[in-house]
Amino acid sequence: MATQLKLAAEDVRQLTYGKRFLAADRAQLDVREISTWDKYLLREHRLLVPMNVQALYVQPGSAEPMVRLPMLVAGPTGKGVEDPEDGMPEPFAAGTPRPAGVHLHWAMPDALLRGTLATRADGAANRLALPVLPDRWVVLRILLARGSKNAVTTGWVLEADRAIAVPLGSWTEGGSKSAVPAGETIERGRLTGTVGGSISWSGVYDAVLNRFAFHDTLADVAALAPQGVDEDCAAYVVAGWWSDPALDPLDKARSSNSLDELLARLRWGLLYEWGDEKWTQEQDRAQFELRKALGLTTEERWSSKRPLDIPAPVKRTGVAAAAAAVAAAAPAYTPIDKTFVEVQMLTAASTFSADAGRRFVAPPWHLRSSLLHGAIYGVPVAGTAPVDRRPSAGTLRVAIGQHEDEMLAALSAAPQATPEQRRASERLLTAFTAQKINRLGSPDGLVELEEHEHAAAFTSVPGGIDGDDRYMQRVQTGGAGGMAVGKYRGQRATANVEAVKKGLGEGAPRAAQAVGGTTVYSSKSKPTLINASAARVNDIARSRVGEVLAPTESRIVKRPAARFAFPDEPMVAIRGASRSLRHGNDGRGSAAGTLTCRWPTHVIQEISGVIAKDRFVRSLGNGSVPSEALTLAREAVLHDPYHDDWIADAVAPSAAGRTGIFNRLKAESVLRFGVDGTYDGATAFLGSAAAPKTARAARAGAAAAAQRPIEPGVQQHQRMVADETRKLSLYKGADPDLVGVTTWAQPWIPMWLEWELQVEGIDPPTLEAWHLGAVDLETQGTAGQGAGTVLRGRALLTTGAAHTLHRAISDWLTAEDKLDAIHAGQVDEATEAAYQTLDAAVDKLDVVTAALDGMRTQLLGLAVTDGLRRPASGGGIANPAPIAPPHMLLAGALTLTRARLLDAFGRTLDVPVGQVAVPMRSALPARPNALAVAPRLMRPARWQFKLVDAKTEVGTVGVDARVDQIDTTLQVNPVAGFVMPDHLDESLELFSVDGSPIGELLHEPVSGGVMWEIAAGREGPADSGPLYGLAPAQQALGRFASGLVAADAAARARAPLAPDSGQETALSALLRAIDTTLWTVDSFAALGSEHVAGLVGRPIAVVRAQLKLELRPPDDIDLSDAQRAEEWVDAEREAARHAFPVRIGEVTRSDDGVLGFFVDDDYAHFRLVDKAIAGTAAEAGRSRGQLGLYASVTGMPPRTSITHPYIAGTDDADTLMLHIGQSVTLTIFMHPAGKAMLTSGVLPRKALQLARDWVGPGLATIAPSLRTGPVMVETDLDKEGQVRLPKVSVFGKDQNFLWRDTPATWRTDAILAATQTALLPDTPAELREGWIRVAPDAPKEGQP
Repeated sequence: MATQLKLAAEDVRQLTYGKRFLAADRAQLDVREISTWDKYLLREHRLLVPMNVQALYVQPGSAEPMVRLPMLVAGPTGKGVEDPEDGMPEPFAAGTPRPAGVHLHWAMPDALLRGTLATRADGAANRLALPVLPDRWVVLRILLARGSKNAVTTGWVLEADRAIAVPLGSWTEGGSKSAVPAGETIERGRLTGTVGGSISWSGVYDAVLNRFAFHDTLADVAALAPQGVDEDCAAYVVAGWWSDPALDPLDKARSSNSLDELLARLRWGLLYEWGDEKWTQEQDRAQFELRKALGLTTEERWSSKRPLDIPAPVKRTGVAAAAAAVAAAAPAYTPIDKTFVEVQMLTAASTFSADAGRRFVAPPWHLRSSLLHGAIYGVPVAGTAPVDRRPSAGTLRVAIGQHEDEMLAALSAAPQATPEQRRASERLLTAFTAQKINRLGSPDGLVELEEHEHAAAFTSVPGGIDGDDRYMQRVQTGGAGGMAVGKYRGQRATANVEAVKKGLGEGAPRAAQAVGGTTVYSSKSKPTLINASAARVNDIARSRVGEVLAPTESRIVKRPAARFAFPDEPMVAIRGASRSLRHGNDGRGSAAGTLTCRWPTHVIQEISGVIAKDRFVRSLGNGSVPSEALTLAREAVLHDPYHDDWIADAVAPSAAGRTGIFNRLKAESVLRFGVDGTYDGATAFLGSAAAPKTARAARAGAAAAAQRPIEPGVQQHQRMVADETRKLSLYKGADPDLVGVTTWAQPWIPMWLEWELQVEGIDPPTLEAWHLGAVDLETQGTAGQGAGTVLRGRALLTTGAAHTLHRAISDWLTAEDKLDAIHAGQVDEATEAAYQTLDAAVDKLDVVTAALDGMRTQLLGLAVTDGLRRPASGGGIANPAPIAPPHMLLAGALTLTRARLLDAFGRTLDVPVGQVAVPMRSALPARPNALAVAPRLMRPARWQFKLVDAKTEVGTVGVDARVDQIDTTLQVNPVAGFVMPDHLDESLELFSVDGSPIGELLHEPVSGGVMWEIAAGREGPADSGPLYGLAPAQQALGRFASGLVAADAAARARAPLAPDSGQETALSALLRAIDTTLWTVDSFAALGSEHVAGLVGRPIAVVRAQLKLELRPPDDIDLSDAQRAEEWVDAEREAARHAFPVRIGEVTRSDDGVLGFFVDDDYAHFRLVDKAIAGTAAEAGRSRGQLGLYASVTGMPPRTSITHPYIAGTDDADTLMLHIGQSVTLTIFMHPAGKAMLTSGVLPRKALQLARDWVGPGLATIAPSLRTGPVMVETDLDKEGQVRLPKVSVFGKDQNFLWRDTPATWRTDAILAATQTALLPDTPAELREGWIRVAPDAPKEGQP
């Protein structure tokens, strides 16, 4: 029998009538709080931020195996793993049962796991700039024991930086030196979401045990509740804070405005304050004064910091502890003499400021610290788990593909759909998510979609800088319109401030000097025109155009090199996996998409007149935890829907009054949790379903409701009804956000997919089974030639597919609303409403996806570490070292042979892989479950397809083309010149890059063959060849002309063409090929009709380019091992053995301007963009097609294939075959405003385009010529350099007539338009033959 402690009556009287006892009573503190009081704990009101809490219940004797996932910093002895390879088990590890009890885990709010991608030095810590996570947590278990009328609250405190758990009653800050840690000690400032080695670290139970997870063994439940626990279930409340207030994300808030901005960045929404917050603060101040009498002081935010080493307090128990606490002498009271002055940035100068003798800064009326909290209700403490959220394996459907869009389409395809219908569905869904739905009706819509599908399966990395371009630009530097805005206004404002400050010199009053030292004077004053001087008025009125339009200045733009691209790993999508909403969905309970946070006064603690706030939980028994933890515990008792019977029995004054109280409590629970126990803010409590009789049945109903499909429009209706009926609630306070409350079911939080893959087609002996299709390489035979292997790995699951589709629909709805505002909507209201319903359903679509991370890494012979990385310590980043020979090429098929889902608690679910859906784009008809993989290089590679100097010779590395508007002599132009077809005369004019004529290719009138003629007006012999007098940059033009003449002569064996043979010349074939290809080019899309050459002809740019396929050098691989380095070289040499197809130009794109090209100066064969051009060319030429002499042609002329050997278009000559490292020089004929596209399949499509600076001056100068004559002209105007001739209507008003006055010279006469007046001049007329040409514009003033 316990011995009773006897106290003297006088001692009891002194204790109970003493001031300290009265102060303790009025301060509402118990002895345990006084004994553990922490004066350094920040006790101002905190923002209550909800978070998700889950609880895994393991009954005694459970045999369910669970995989242990410690990652890097968890360990039973306080030490983490040494090797990152040991941080995660091997895929498909068996696992072992967990110890019995409740295993709690809580997820951090999304804002604390959201970082920024920015360039930071290699080796820098926290490279994502993630916020610091709370390092102090209190876990409260609330039991309602049968036979009792008080709640039993048990608590623990977790120090997350040390990974220890201490009972709440004995914990003080710094007083738990002997606690056994569950992991490494982490500095508070480094406790971020990635400190454990992965971005998923904080979401894994084993990795964060005793940091953000806790194991309650339930060993003390029987002693605390001898008769059992009501409904055999408990509630848990978890709350966390920062021991160093400076690490709190809200600590940066210095005003209510800055708080709003900070909350907006965090995506946290704050409920409106109800008006009682100030009253509550006054109450807190009164309690603060009362606690001072007990020596219980509280430091302010800017007071001295907590000492680094706090001695452990002396432990006392029983009455001795109470007596010691009461008898302790209070420290001497010292008034607070430190005044903190906040910088008031918005203060302004005043005439009364000099008289202000003292300054006062009011305490902040805003929150600047936070408390994370979450609660879970109905957690079993006895018996079996009544309900499990883990789905059945038979309900899962699996798809494998290259990206998410096509996998969603494959999963949603109807079983009876044809392959064409399935492919159409894939295209439509991809168009929607890629924001290209409005492009489907355009000429390039489908091909753009194909390009997107192909490019989406690649990732690129920077390739460096190739050079720079220099431009001239105008800069807006000054104010506008005299309104004092811009740079000059700021200068004047600064001058005004300095002038005012100078007035407060030594002669100014002392008070004025004191105020002037810290006052910011406003510079936003308006000029008073009545008192302003005339000069000031004139200054305001004068124009500021000169300040706005400043002189031009140079701008240097770095030109990036081609990026290296490598294929992404294939992806797997699983439907029906019961995805978790705890990560990335914090805003699901708010229409604004924000996480709803509350003031402390919003917390539900009582029902006025029925249940007092301290009725069930009077104190937590510890003065070192924030007071909000107590209010949250009180809320949990009232908010828990599973104990209405127990609460009614506890508070009912009589049996007669119990019924009314119970009915009200049940109504409050049903209002919030419905009849199925679902807390989602849209509860269907008015339905026909009956309320569950027991908590176990309610928990089962909640789990079933979570898996029930969403009915269109029902949830929105339920939410509106619930909002209205909640106004009738008697609970005093606001309900927590959906994230902060969980109704228990055995958790299932799938986080990883463990996969096993059969890979075929490694390093194939040949690529003959593949050919280049429209965008990608397509198989002609059986895919999978080459070696095979089986790979295993583990990949993180994401909900990106559903989120992407949700965002696409949301963006479309936003755009549709904007169109509706101007009465230009594309659909009716009913269709828009259907899209809104679809958007709500898609957002929670139960589809998870995972990339098969590690597949490419394993094929390259590198080690896979599950993505675990230790935080950098400033020593840089080490390159991975190979552990096996690499494989550089894959061209075959992939088959998923095994898969398993793994959740945050280590629970598993085998995924059936017998029937795997495959998108039609990558399907193999003979193998339904296999994914075809077109030839892909495993290492990053790139096509070095770039424009080079026009004078580049074959076999040399050309100088990259560049723009230089500052010094045009430094500009490097890839354009050798221009050619302009003349289909009437069936000729081809050649021009230099500056637009001056060079010559013309035409038909010789006698033999019918192709001949060369020097340009009219150009100095030189009449029989000069194409290369005569050409500069190095123009040599490509001359060689082209020479090659065409030679090819034509060789084709007709240097014999004349028979008039009726129907045989065409090389020039005729070329003109037909160019004309046919031009029909596929939108020639006016960018060029327009700015130049005369664009109106009367189609000038074609002759461009030099070089092409090379490169592998990224292995600078990112540790090849210090000689054997591994040799294996790497051998693998690259093996990959270089293959020739990869590549096509220049694309007829399916209207913006592609390539008309043909030559390779390595082989001007004997003109290569077409597509060999289909040769077979679809229309009949044309002299006396043929539309120019037929006697035939009547309607519509398009008939097709006549181009068979001339000069046109390389009857075989695969439109496709080049290049090896890795092989370089070719191209001469490309292209529209000046079009693009030159490269298609290879092995890499994403690439495009080049000419700069305006390269072609603009030449196009502005080109003057087309029209051969005329012989014509009879008058000679009376020869002395004036004029001649009368009919003008060409499309040439403009200024035209010249060029003719040879001697065999070696040219003469230019201005044309005077001939009239209908019949006049006979005195001088004799002459027959002349020449050319009519547009007269060049006169140079502007100041130009040469």
